[in-house]
Amino acid sequence: MKIGCECGSTIFDYCNVPQKGHLIPDQKWDDVFDAVEDEVIAPLSTSKISEEDAYTKSRHIISEESRLMWQCIDCGRLYIDDLNGELQCYVPASDVTSKQILRGRESST
Repeated sequence: MKIGCECGSTIFDYCNVPQKGHLIPDQKWDDVFDAVEDEVIAPLSTSKISEEDAYTKSRHIISEESRLMWQCIDCGRLYIDDLNGELQCYVPASDVTSKQILRGRESST
């Protein structure tokens, strides 16, 4: 998928890129952890589900509550899927706003 930014740049959507993120609303944050504990960790620890099923179930739980978001690396605009899957655009407050807001922290290990 490609997103045409209002600044004229193109945002490319593919896996594991620093300008793409997943948004989990705070209202759902604890629900996600509770579901992983109840539906994945507990059943796995008692051998009620296989390790493969646990991986699949945990990814489903997280994906179900998250929405995708992208940032233009040229202008910093954020594009976020709303509750209906429609893309919404948010404009940075100034030119010095970070254009790497979705980039992951460097691992300390």
